[in-house]
Amino acid sequence: MPLVTLTESQMEMAHVETLRLIADSEKRGLKHRFNHDQGVEWRYHNHLQAAISEIAVSMFTGLPWTSCKAFRGSDVSGLEVRSQERKDGKDYYLLVRDKDREGRYVFCVVDKPNVVIAGWATAHEVRTKGVLLYPDTNCYGLPREQLQPMWKLQTVLTS
Repeated sequence: MPLVTLTESQMEMAHVETLRLIADSEKRGLKHRFNHDQGVEWRYHNHLQAAISEIAVSMFTGLPWTSCKAFRGSDVSGLEVRSQERKDGKDYYLLVRDKDREGRYVFCVVDKPNVVIAGWATAHEVRTKGVLLYPDTNCYGLPREQLQPMWKLQTVLTS
């Protein structure tokens, strides 16, 4: 599995984008779709982890990071990026909710500044092969072991 290590300037870029995204959401009066009861610190951590993962996927694929350019756009040139923080003994799942867009989802495990790009699946694969993990949000998870390897995504993207 590919490992990408972000530089200090890339980490700073992730911090800046996180602050911009939160400020933009507050300005628009938008609330986090899930975990509404979590505080500002949780929200910052969540968005920072996402930005770090998106930058890593952009670096690995050579595709532009589009998250910071279009509200509600894809994360990396048509790819959606999902991540979880690295923790010893944790079971990792690529998560897709029923309201998430169709498309390809790349899953990352973050231990900043290091990001393991663990694999990918389509939203359809996650919903049909995965398990219902969170019924209240209709969220399905596909175990990390069942993800397609990144070299297959490279093949799909170049064909």
